[in-house]
Amino acid sequence: MTAANQSPQVAWGLRAMTIARKARDGGRVPFADLFDLAQLHTNGMGDDHSAACAMIRFMARMAEDPVAAGGGFYQFLREWGDASLVEDMDRTEAAMGEIARTRPAPAPPPAPVQRAPPRPPGDQRRFDWQDRADTGID
Repeated sequence: MTAANQSPQVAWGLRAMTIARKARDGGRVPFADLFDLAQLHTNGMGDDHSAACAMIRFMARMAEDPVAAGGGFYQFLREWGDASLVEDMDRTEAAMGEIARTRPAPAPPPAPVQRAPPRPPGDQRRFDWQDRADTGID
């Protein structure tokens, strides 16, 4: 049996960690995930007011600055959580860092299309594609 199955605090903390990390790393956090987090808190640990306040602050800041909101919420979880939650957070950070190091770098963006200089007056070309340098038309 995992720690998440034994303790509603650890289950909520792991779910909150996942959401906070996603926001902190610039990912999109769906409303359904936020709703599930709030519902998990209400059903399992409704008397933990510090966690409720941190969750509400996080959700309120998401619209303004999701990266800062996620970072603040993640830091709260590190200070709030018991030893098993902090260990899980550290293991997750190490695993995600390893994945990021082994992932190939993204391909560079394509080079911009080179355009020919403007045509002199009286030139008979009528279309933009005739000015493109990669068409081979002189």
